[in-house]
Amino acid sequence: MIRMLLSGAMCAVFLLVSACGDSDPGTSSPEIESQEQTKEVLDTVSHDVASLIVAQFNQSKSDGVSQACSGGGTVSSDIGIGYGSVVFDGCDLGTLKISGTITVSVTVSGGSFRITISGQLNFSGALSGSLSFQDMILSTDGTNTCYSSEVTVGANQYSIDGTDASCPKVCSPKTSTKMNLKVTNNTAGAINLWWVNFDCGLNSYSPNGIKVGGSQQISSFEGHLWRVTDLAGNVLREFGMDEASQTETIQ
Repeated sequence: MIRMLLSGAMCAVFLLVSACGDSDPGTSSPEIESQEQTKEVLDTVSHDVASLIVAQFNQSKSDGVSQACSGGGTVSSDIGIGYGSVVFDGCDLGTLKISGTITVSVTVSGGSFRITISGQLNFSGALSGSLSFQDMILSTDGTNTCYSSEVTVGANQYSIDGTDASCPKVCSPKTSTKMNLKVTNNTAGAINLWWVNFDCGLNSYSPNGIKVGGSQQISSFEGHLWRVTDLAGNVLREFGMDEASQTETIQ
């Protein structure tokens, strides 16, 4: 897999925000008095956090990249070949302060990248809770900045949509070079294996799931994309075929 230096554009970002509470007493954030204001804050923060993640990839010519946040704190990364982590250490974005570590993996098809993100970020300030990202898609030329979010704050839900028709899609390419894939499940529960088809949809290749400690072997083709989820549908990894005999161990 290839180290990806990504452009500042994103699409299809899904996040979950929970445990709405009082402001962090150490943060001088404005009070949020309405659902409309809450939605505006979450829209802005989701965009800013994702932009910081993208910026880490843009600067990831060497590991250990760090950048300062606007109100204090830092964002840093340790990015290898196709995989890595991004750490938010008290990153103050003005309204909310973000902390936590996420892990990322990257696949590419044509002129688009997909970043699969695992883990969650916690935030405090005018709102408190957590963000979980899934399925961030970026164009390589920097022309797209688009995202959609289904957001939950306490008992309230918000839909934030910044997508448009120009948002890139990542599909398996039509290729002819045959390759072999082996997926091993070292997680604590059963997993599902999906092929990302030519239309960017998902085809199941493990209807009964891959049991803990089990493996599945499949014939594939160069450049084809595969996704691994838990039984609840949470993305654990997405990867592309770039080796004649490729082994993916899911942990």
